[in-house]
Amino acid sequence: MFEKKEEKIILKEPETIVGESVKLKGNLKSNSNIKIAGSLTGEIKTKGNIVVDKSSKINAKIQAKNLKVSGTINGDIEVKEQIEITETGKVFGDISANILKIQPGAIFSGKSAMQEQTLAKEEELTPSYELPESQKNQKKEKNK
Repeated sequence: MFEKKEEKIILKEPETIVGESVKLKGNLKSNSNIKIAGSLTGEIKTKGNIVVDKSSKINAKIQAKNLKVSGTINGDIEVKEQIEITETGKVFGDISANILKIQPGAIFSGKSAMQEQTLAKEEELTPSYELPESQKNQKKEKNK
């Protein structure tokens, strides 16, 4: 009767695919989506999304828009929007993201933090109060 509506990472066709038998060592930079099924050691930076398949083993620092992890990642992760660790996913490292989803059965060992952009917005909403000039002058006179 009632269906639970889940937010999912919407992924377009990846521009770069690292196949299951591929082993990369170095830095991978892209402006588009990446799908990794093999192994990678180094650094991954993209303005797009990353999908990490079950068979993948990654030892890298990662920066992306969104990330879906079904394999193993050793390294720190910075995601602008959302990271999802599926039931087969394993992440060993610190995570910075706006949304963190961890499915039952997933493994996450590290620290998680909300990105500074979100925290800055909350700080702007904090009410502040300043004493009127007449009360400021009274305090100065008392302190003399």
